[in-house]
Amino acid sequence: MEKYVEWGRRYSHQLANEFAFYIYDQSYVSTVYLSYATVIVMAVVLVSLGSYSTLERPKNAKIANEKHPLFDPSDRDETSIPEAIIDETHAFAMPVLASIALVSLYFAIQNWDIEKIITMLNGYLIILSVKANSFMISYLIKVTARNICHQLGLDSQRFVKRYALTISRDDLFHSAGVEENFLLPDSTEAEKIIKSEMLLNSRVDIKRDSQLFNFYYSTADVHGWVFGIAFSIVFALLDGKNNWILSNIFGASFTIFGLSVSRLPSFRPALIMLILFFIYDIYFVFGSDVMVNVATKIDLPVKMLVPSKLSSKDNEIHMSILGLGDMIVPGLFVSLCLRYDLFKYHELHPCTEFHHLQRFDKPYFHSALIGYTIGLISTVTVLHAFNRAQPALLYLCPSIILSTLSTALFRGELKSLWDYSEAEKTTTIEQPVDFVCSSETLFLAGPLISSDDDDEDEDYTPEAFSDSDF
Repeated sequence: MEKYVEWGRRYSHQLANEFAFYIYDQSYVSTVYLSYATVIVMAVVLVSLGSYSTLERPKNAKIANEKHPLFDPSDRDETSIPEAIIDETHAFAMPVLASIALVSLYFAIQNWDIEKIITMLNGYLIILSVKANSFMISYLIKVTARNICHQLGLDSQRFVKRYALTISRDDLFHSAGVEENFLLPDSTEAEKIIKSEMLLNSRVDIKRDSQLFNFYYSTADVHGWVFGIAFSIVFALLDGKNNWILSNIFGASFTIFGLSVSRLPSFRPALIMLILFFIYDIYFVFGSDVMVNVATKIDLPVKMLVPSKLSSKDNEIHMSILGLGDMIVPGLFVSLCLRYDLFKYHELHPCTEFHHLQRFDKPYFHSALIGYTIGLISTVTVLHAFNRAQPALLYLCPSIILSTLSTALFRGELKSLWDYSEAEKTTTIEQPVDFVCSSETLFLAGPLISSDDDDEDEDYTPEAFSDSDF
């Protein structure tokens, strides 16, 4: 077994190096520019994906309606974790805790065995990566199925099925063991029909007060866990931290997962966090040698790597590096802007349901993303000019803040932006809901509905329902 693992490790590293030479083995200037462009595009894409992963029903929108033409079961999913909300207290504490952790690592590498520290931290990250990998895979499956099935006029539930696992009390006192008729043969079509009918006849509805536990999941979640665990194992066996392709996949999953579960509820803690991390990054890069020492001596897969200088003769590859913090910290602000755009959309169109496929204007998200891109370009420009590592947040934080506040001033919405808060999750629409689809939502969704729907019976009216049915 160890022989095959070693062969796989060598082969994967060789493959990654060959790919780097194939893509980036140009003249020196061209290679550097291509490397910088790759870093910028990669960071913008990951921040965008992570921001969209935070979208869920805002407090001023109605529940997604399954009779709506844009409905997808994922419209009712929620990924936010209340304990991961970053309020003002947490925004002050985060840079302080980051400083303590960085200084602790600095003193640890001065006094302890570096190899043991690296082994321990890498093992911890690999364990955490199982959840991050599974979330990223599950999220990408849901998004892909939702969009492709809508474009093709298919039901996404054919590909991403939903299930409920229920544990309940047995108030009818069945015989212990597998349920009656479950083990009947079903090798032929006739036997399958007989088995299905007998199971339906022997089963009863589960009373609400008898249900002890319900777990809801989809096939996307199952695939996410299976492939997520598999990738974490492969990453550990193949020494993924020294393979730039595997390391980037590892970092991408942490970025998307980190942005999804950690939320800034308003722009007050967002500004506090960016300003403090702005100071933090400047001090530890220019004011001391702590960050440089930790970054160079402790090799962890918490960065994105892109080949920048290559030597075919010596078989050497030098990497451009972008830390995950340079994507997650600004990405938290960018994702807040996207959710604010969604909130403004439902504020302008009240009594509409939330659906992922519903298009809406995104002025603040686009302005924040442009600011983030400008900050990245400024970082690599100064890096190239002075040939010295730069604190990326020095350029990212001001550019994002200025671009967002400039947009708010231009639109006359600075007070609305400052007052926005996601602290309350309950809906602000108090009147009883009794609808199939609000007329305004149908009007707004009209251009997105496939022309194939014109053949349906115009007199057909779906059965109405209320919120109590959910």
